[in-house]
Amino acid sequence: MIRTPIEVQMHMPVVKTYEQFVNEFPERTNINIVGIRPLRGVGCWIIDPGVVYIAVDNMFGGEGRIAPRLGMREYTQTEMRIIRRLVDAFLGDYEKSWKPIHEIKFDFMRQETNFGFAKITSPGEMVLHSKFTIDINGRKGDVDLCIPFWVLEPVKAILYNNMQGFQAEPDEHWSSLLNDQVHEAKVTAVAVLARSKCY
Repeated sequence: MIRTPIEVQMHMPVVKTYEQFVNEFPERTNINIVGIRPLRGVGCWIIDPGVVYIAVDNMFGGEGRIAPRLGMREYTQTEMRIIRRLVDAFLGDYEKSWKPIHEIKFDFMRQETNFGFAKITSPGEMVLHSKFTIDINGRKGDVDLCIPFWVLEPVKAILYNNMQGFQAEPDEHWSSLLNDQVHEAKVTAVAVLARSKCY
């Protein structure tokens, strides 16, 4: 669809509340709601406006080198169709990556521009946030996937079993990140400093 080499960097998935996830995005955002079969529930894909602009520019003969003119305007019908094609491509590739573990299918449901109409779970529920940075001719933008943790509950054992069976070299980046987060964690400590006895 895009006639130029594309580099994709996957970031470490992060577990957070849905409210924290929503607060990371501007008020108007391209939100694509998807069903996840055979699991119950839905997830959402967020497409960075920069990715949309570069894709549109490239599809109409540009090289995607011009800085995106980002704003709060509504997407045109042409841009919405291109976004849908991008989402379909992401869904197809993501399904392939899941196939060795558990076969799932993503069903596109609808697009929204406001999280008020895209509540895939309650604000306090934990979600899995996966971020992908896409580089097109030196221009970068993010694509974000959010899946509520309870949706993944039926395949949790399968995921853990696959992780235990995978023997690889230690991931220094992950170890360092985990170490930093443990040191920054707030812990409430309660201790007995002294006891008094009355005779």
